[in-house]
Amino acid sequence: MTKFLHYLSFCMLISIFTASCSKDDEFVNTPPSKVGAIQAERVEGTMVNISWKASSDPDGDKLTYNVIINGEVVGSKVASNSIDFDTAPLLSNKTSNKSYTKADLLKGVTLELTIQIKANDGNGGVSEEVTSKQSVVVNRNPSEFSFRNVFFDTSSYNYLYVSWSLAEDIDGDQLSYDVYLNETLIQENYSVPQSNIAGEVYFYENYEHLMDDEIIVKVVAKDDLGGNFEITESFTFRATDVNIGLVETSFGDSFDFTIDEDELDNKIGFSFEIAETLDYSFISSVINSRIILRDEEGSVIASSDEGRIVNTNLLAGAYYVEVLNNMSSDVSGSFYIGLEQFSSNDVDLETIVTPLDQKFNYSTIGQMDTRVRYSFTLNTGSQYTIETIGASYDTVLFLYDSLGNLIQSDDDAGVNLLSKMSGTLASGSYYIEVGGWSDQVGAGTLQIIMQ
Repeated sequence: MTKFLHYLSFCMLISIFTASCSKDDEFVNTPPSKVGAIQAERVEGTMVNISWKASSDPDGDKLTYNVIINGEVVGSKVASNSIDFDTAPLLSNKTSNKSYTKADLLKGVTLELTIQIKANDGNGGVSEEVTSKQSVVVNRNPSEFSFRNVFFDTSSYNYLYVSWSLAEDIDGDQLSYDVYLNETLIQENYSVPQSNIAGEVYFYENYEHLMDDEIIVKVVAKDDLGGNFEITESFTFRATDVNIGLVETSFGDSFDFTIDEDELDNKIGFSFEIAETLDYSFISSVINSRIILRDEEGSVIASSDEGRIVNTNLLAGAYYVEVLNNMSSDVSGSFYIGLEQFSSNDVDLETIVTPLDQKFNYSTIGQMDTRVRYSFTLNTGSQYTIETIGASYDTVLFLYDSLGNLIQSDDDAGVNLLSKMSGTLASGSYYIEVGGWSDQVGAGTLQIIMQ
């Protein structure tokens, strides 16, 4: 009997212990607390940040959040206590509700957001849902727009005109514009007058140093909340230029060219460098084309609207010569570049004592510039007659002052295709050049009469 009682007591103890352990092993999950302090703030443009005070979980579970805005789920199992949300879909049919007085200082458009957030602990525990109504001002970028005209003055390189169509702002914000030449801001916060249908900017600083590389013009339309839209246009002016390179002693060659509507700067350029002082001739077959010779700093050394420049003593250094199309239509032709010591066919008559009536035999054959020059000085004013006689080709005569300014020229005022000039000169230094029409060469006689 005693053994039976001991056995019964042992079984009861086991039963009590087992029941106690089962109660300890039963897990009761406690849901997380509800979130607090929901806020909505614009980040940039139409992006809004939704943030809230995180829930707490008595069981220490890792929490995630479900976020609903205006009835749409925008976040599921969000691990942090904030989320960025693009409000653009809510704005598709919404325009500004501002009136234009001092309210212009209020930018963007106001959205009413109904935000619902609840926390999940991953074990089936869900917090009480919290609903918050928030007002937030968002901003949409200005609309697309385009360039109307970009004009570079490629003769002086100190004038630029930029115009563009106007951008629109669906929020009704007032827009201003920034204009850039490459990375240089040339106009900031430009407001287009209400009467204008386009924006326009004038720039008057020298930009020749930019011409060797790609040039980018940029216009940025912007509002006061950071919304912007930009347009750019690139220009490569010297893509068709020719680099002759270093000339050690002499150079002479002709280059065919075409200047058409695709030539942005309406010119063809040639760069070269000379190692020593040389005489130079630049001759275009296109009558009345403009030629400009510049040094490496961009300063003009010589220019002509007659399609030719011929002169002496170009110092060692780097240069750029350009042929400009002065015509309203496309042009094609050839351009001759001569760099050497001119031959000695040129004649220095020194000081002329009047009266003078003298004839000079000449030949332009073999002359690099296709002309022969007669230099002289007058101590007193004089009437002159200068003509070609006895030549077998179509001659041309030119009379210049000592600075190279053209005083008079003639093609066919003489006999047949020969040339003749007359007039009055003051005392000073001058030179006569005998050449041929369209750079023909030949031999003949020059008669000079001074009285």
